Amino acid sequence: MSEAKTTESTEPPPHQPFVPASESPHEFTWPAVLAGTVLGIIFGASSLYLVLKVGLTVSASVPIAVLSITLFRAISKAFKVRKTTILENNIVQTAGSAGESIAFGVGVTMPALLLLGFEMDPVRVMTVSVLGAILGILMMIPLRRAFIVKQHGKLIYPEGTACAEVLVAGEKGGATAKMVFVGFGIALVYKFLTAATKLWASEPATNLYRENEATGTRTGINGAEVRGELAPELLGVGYLIGPRIACLMIAGAVLSYLVLGPAIATFGAKLDEPVAPASRAVSAEPGHLAVAGGLVTPAVAKARDADPGLIKNMEPDDLRKKYLRFIGAGAVAAGGIISMFRALPLIFASISSGLRDLRASRAAGGAPTAARTDHDMPMTVVLWGSLALVLVLTLVKPLGLGLTFQGLVGAVMILLFGFLFVTVSSRLTGEVGSSSNPISGMTIATLLLVCLIFLILGKTGPSAMLTALTVAAVVCIASSNGGTTSQDLKTGFLVGATPSKQQWAILIGAVTSSLVIGLTMLALNAAGVHYTKKGFVGNVVIEVPDDSPREAPGRPYDRDEPDWKADTTEYRIVHVRDGQYEGVPAGRYLVNDAGNPIYRKYQQISRSSKTMDNDKDAPKEFTAPQPLLFANIIEGILGGTLQWTLIIIGVMIAVALEFCGVSALPVAVGMYLSFGSTLPIFVGGMVRWVTDKLRGKPKSDAESETSPGVLLASGYIAGGTLCGLIIAFFAFMPEAFNELINVGFHLFAEVDSKTGKMEWKPDDVGWSKVLSVVMFALLAAFLVYVGTRKEPQPAK
Repeated sequence: MSEAKTTESTEPPPHQPFVPASESPHEFTWPAVLAGTVLGIIFGASSLYLVLKVGLTVSASVPIAVLSITLFRAISKAFKVRKTTILENNIVQTAGSAGESIAFGVGVTMPALLLLGFEMDPVRVMTVSVLGAILGILMMIPLRRAFIVKQHGKLIYPEGTACAEVLVAGEKGGATAKMVFVGFGIALVYKFLTAATKLWASEPATNLYRENEATGTRTGINGAEVRGELAPELLGVGYLIGPRIACLMIAGAVLSYLVLGPAIATFGAKLDEPVAPASRAVSAEPGHLAVAGGLVTPAVAKARDADPGLIKNMEPDDLRKKYLRFIGAGAVAAGGIISMFRALPLIFASISSGLRDLRASRAAGGAPTAARTDHDMPMTVVLWGSLALVLVLTLVKPLGLGLTFQGLVGAVMILLFGFLFVTVSSRLTGEVGSSSNPISGMTIATLLLVCLIFLILGKTGPSAMLTALTVAAVVCIASSNGGTTSQDLKTGFLVGATPSKQQWAILIGAVTSSLVIGLTMLALNAAGVHYTKKGFVGNVVIEVPDDSPREAPGRPYDRDEPDWKADTTEYRIVHVRDGQYEGVPAGRYLVNDAGNPIYRKYQQISRSSKTMDNDKDAPKEFTAPQPLLFANIIEGILGGTLQWTLIIIGVMIAVALEFCGVSALPVAVGMYLSFGSTLPIFVGGMVRWVTDKLRGKPKSDAESETSPGVLLASGYIAGGTLCGLIIAFFAFMPEAFNELINVGFHLFAEVDSKTGKMEWKPDDVGWSKVLSVVMFALLAAFLVYVGTRKEPQPAK
């Protein structure tokens, strides 16, 4: 202990606080905590929307710090009150930073509940998010001295160091959030005009082949298309992650959608039978066609030849859903595991360092040290708090644990894997930063280990699947938030903050953010649900569990339409697994008392159709790769239903990439995400490359993180995602309201020749697609203009 103290005293941090902390009584003030909490909620909710769309998020610590400095500076001038201290601004960013890390953990794990056949109910979502977030903070606290103090100068913690530089610059009069507000406003208006008023296409696309309607033959690159979801938030993400990662992601998209997809379409062009996991949509029984929940008798041969379950009849999006996403999921799994193996030396070093620090803390007897900057929360709070959290998780029955052998094994694994991966995450964040921290790989490793343990113990039923997902979700959220906590504590170390006050601040921020993120997750799920009578056989008798709940169908069958009256009947909800009933694809169904499926319930994570039964656009699907991947791992190991061939193809592609010296994980993410999501991210990365070339290399991480382009891109992300959230909740508004704001329909609607109805689908109109590209180019051009500017340095 004495040797450690000597080392600390002779190795000061590179950035001393502008005002010595001992002279400033203002640190943990409630205005600072409140401001951080509000910012954390805003960034957390918007980050959740981004995670559900593309399965990734970006650090919000620096934007929150810049916003804190700017807002409190403005308040000080307006109301003639004292200026906030550097330590108060540090508390703001500490309390606010937890939101985006919790959003990632919740967004990539909770939707898997639906894919596994469980309800995403409030108890499950809120309990896992809140307790997982707190567990990550508590488990990181004993590691602070080992990683933040003793490894100072070795573990960089890039975001934490950049944030400290921003706080110091703000104390000297620098750092302004002007460009964040500009970007936020532009993105908010742009997103609203695109997604709400529908003035131009939101996702223009063009096939790279042409189909002869007379002969049915295709010329060009069969099964290929180029599309782009031209959204400001994705442009901003690409700018922040940089050109290298963006190029690797588009390489994965090209491989998946312009190589593998066309290959599958070409080889399957002459097949008259479906290739698994696709199946016939037309019943195998002669003379019957499965549509509208019942059976009709059209011309059998023609109907079966046009079966959408055959590769020759599939559109590019069908190829993605049936085949390419499984290949991408395998590549993502392999990439995550490989990144974990790469980090094994660091992992072992992290574990040993953490254990040594725990022993040292216990030997010290918890006695307070003289230095305020060395005060942590008491170890008794950390240890007993962690045990209490796991006990609560065990007692909450809907989580699949409980006071049973299976539940106790799950609780032990939460403690074991939780501490392991919080340690790993905290250490890796110091090495490579939050953006490169392989949280998905840690979650995959947790799932594999938990499922294999349950398989050995003979626990393979639905309850074991729920327990496995709960363990993985808690570990995922805890490890994600543990990495963020370590960045915050590094910032505090560099500016002379009190660790215990930071820890209380991030606990408050984590709990409030978790509650709001959980509610947002539930609201987004409810807003994205729609029901259909198409795509399944209606005369099958499905076994209905005794405890199956009842539910009336929602949109579009909850209101009168020209073709039907509103259906207020309550049906039983049944989850059908893959291959369980012929002619009934896996999913959730509303079943009548006789056991016949009447409606299929589509959620955004498992949407299969772009339009609802009333021909209106279905809610945008969530395309994050992790929920499907996690569900596949659980069902594959515990249920024996994994699409092994396609998954292994993806694994082998990832291995081949690593042999070539290419990082497989970003390529794999590009393979899984839709081409439309990856293309604007690539454009953002190229914009960053251009601006860096024109602007020159930044002198420090702080200059890079607070450059006008980075702040504008952060505003793009915040404005676009927040507007996307608001528009998603328009589903709860009366239909008349949504029709009123659909300005594009009022201006440009025409009679559809097939349906005879007035329709406006901007994604299918040529001039609307061109206008969309032009508007997006203007958005990117403004980012180039702002990104090449150099801000004047503050006076010293």
